[in-house]
Amino acid sequence: MELLDAFLSWAWARHHIILSWYTRPLFLLPFCYYAYRRSINGIVLTLLALASSMFWFPEPEHADPEALEFLAAEQEYLTAD
Repeated sequence: MELLDAFLSWAWARHHIILSWYTRPLFLLPFCYYAYRRSINGIVLTLLALASSMFWFPEPEHADPEALEFLAAEQEYLTAD
């Protein structure tokens, strides 16, 4: 359980980078293309790239205050009963 908590803390710190928020919707384009072409390999590759995209960016040195406000609301929503 400690390993999972450590991983989630590590991933949450990288979720503060706004650039990563802007890149994730771009995965919709190849996903739709491969879905249209009915390419299972392309769809799976796109989903793996999307899932790994949070690891591409380092932890920010200084988080944007607006990003912190949004993430606090997101965390509150996700941890609510």
